[in-house]
Amino acid sequence: MATDTAFPIDVAQIVALFLESLFYGFYLVTFGMCMYALLSLGRKNGYRRWPLIVVALLLFTFATLDVAFLLRHVLDAFIWYKGPGGAIGELSNISYWVNVMKTVDYVAQTSIADGMLIYRCYIIYGRSWKIAAGLSVIWVAGMICEAFTCYIEFTLHTDTLLNAARLTPFITSTLTITLVLNLIATSMIVYKIWSLQRRDRLRVTSPAPLVGIVMRSDSDLPSCSARRGSSTASRAHDQRTPDRLVEYARSADDYGGRGRRTSRAVRPMVSLAVSYHANAGTLLTCAALCGVHVLQRGIPVAVVDIKTGINAGLLVVPILTVGIPWLVANMEACIKSLKTDVPRKMQMLEEIGWDDPEVKKS
Repeated sequence: MATDTAFPIDVAQIVALFLESLFYGFYLVTFGMCMYALLSLGRKNGYRRWPLIVVALLLFTFATLDVAFLLRHVLDAFIWYKGPGGAIGELSNISYWVNVMKTVDYVAQTSIADGMLIYRCYIIYGRSWKIAAGLSVIWVAGMICEAFTCYIEFTLHTDTLLNAARLTPFITSTLTITLVLNLIATSMIVYKIWSLQRRDRLRVTSPAPLVGIVMRSDSDLPSCSARRGSSTASRAHDQRTPDRLVEYARSADDYGGRGRRTSRAVRPMVSLAVSYHANAGTLLTCAALCGVHVLQRGIPVAVVDIKTGINAGLLVVPILTVGIPWLVANMEACIKSLKTDVPRKMQMLEEIGWDDPEVKKS
């Protein structure tokens, strides 16, 4: 019997009951927070939370049983046991069913917790079965040692403690394997989270992608220049130069450009096209909405900016040209002059820049 130790078994059991009850109270608080998060905050992913709820309930059950078994053992030793050796004699019976069940309870908690840790690694590493299989080998080895520990303790039938010669190798192996598994799995989780955060930081600090701005008119220049930023590649195009527009749109992806402020002709030719309509008031907003959303088949719609009267004129002229040939010639001459004006404005943008007053006047 263990009576000559500096910390007798009867004193150790009473201290253990007090400390375990204290930490069990802390555990109840964290368990309540865990269940609140799983049942209330995780409703959107209900099909994923049930495995976590089951694991949490199992751990709660085994933790409660451990406290209950310890209390029962103390009551047996100090209240109900009347045999030889008193409380120390009863507590020293290593094969007593309460002692064995406490060991089984500890083994179950450890196995479930280690399995959940492996599952976390499996999820964090993109459901990688290789990661899960490697860690599971260690996990299975630990459970084998735990099974031998329970079996030897149940069949030993002698007055001894857990430091018995037959038990020590398996208990030491169990604790060592559990420690190694937790260190490896936790280190892998920390490394994965750190690498993801580092990648996100690199993405934030990396140069922004180029954005190609397709303008139908130089009247869009003030709004587009205010939004282009320092990392955009800007090119001015017009519907009057369709060939130039097609050539630019087809080559935009080659240098990282993406269509912004695009017309319908450009959208099928770039991988990402986002329409942007600069507007200065309610009338322009309505014009932009009508021009984009009301062009169904069989319903001709013409939208003209209130500030660009020349467009209204060019729209009316083809209607009036029926039987008036000289109007057709004049309209073609006007359109040709507007077409030749585009390269001049392009060259001015490249030489002078976006913010120069002369560009905005042209």
